[in-house]
Amino acid sequence: MIITEPMTLLTDYLIAIQAIGFAVLLGQKGRSLRQRSMWLWAATFGFVGLAAFLGGTCHGFVTYLGNERVRVMWQIMVYCLGIASYLMLAATVTSVLPRRIQVWVLLGFGVKSVLYLSWAAYWMDNYAYSIANYLSAMAIVLLLQGWAIHQGHHVRAARWIVGGIIVSGLAVAVQSTGMAIGQHFNHNDIYHVIQMVGLYLFYRGANQLKDR
Repeated sequence: MIITEPMTLLTDYLIAIQAIGFAVLLGQKGRSLRQRSMWLWAATFGFVGLAAFLGGTCHGFVTYLGNERVRVMWQIMVYCLGIASYLMLAATVTSVLPRRIQVWVLLGFGVKSVLYLSWAAYWMDNYAYSIANYLSAMAIVLLLQGWAIHQGHHVRAARWIVGGIIVSGLAVAVQSTGMAIGQHFNHNDIYHVIQMVGLYLFYRGANQLKDR
């Protein structure tokens, strides 16, 4: 069997395992403590894990899947990342903002996400648009978590999440340079390894959240 991009497949699959593991742990804890924010973060990790699995499969087995199957899987991956971005925003809103305004803010983010997903159907071949949507969501989360730290609300959790955003931004910056380590470890592989650190930081923060 010929794998077209073995290291990209491997690192994507490692992200999938990591993210699904975090999803299960947070889902169990969220159910036990009845914390919606944890549940939403668990769902975020679940969709990230699914996206990573699909991305790795497309990179690794394009020769066997064929262009049409790869196109469909890639589109599903783009949708998964869009849903994950919304869920991350929803989890942050649920844990940071007063409950009386949460519905309106979530509705606004929901409209943004629907518009993105509708638009992404026509531009799914350009992964940069998915990254841009993901980064915009993280920028909003960064602002909200910074406000939470300023207000003295779940400061430890917010600091972990801010750390995850910084590391994720670094990962995207490194990926955009196109740098590689040797012949078989390209910019996507480096991005995945750094992003795994970011996911761990997100998990540590989400594991300490409490709903407003």
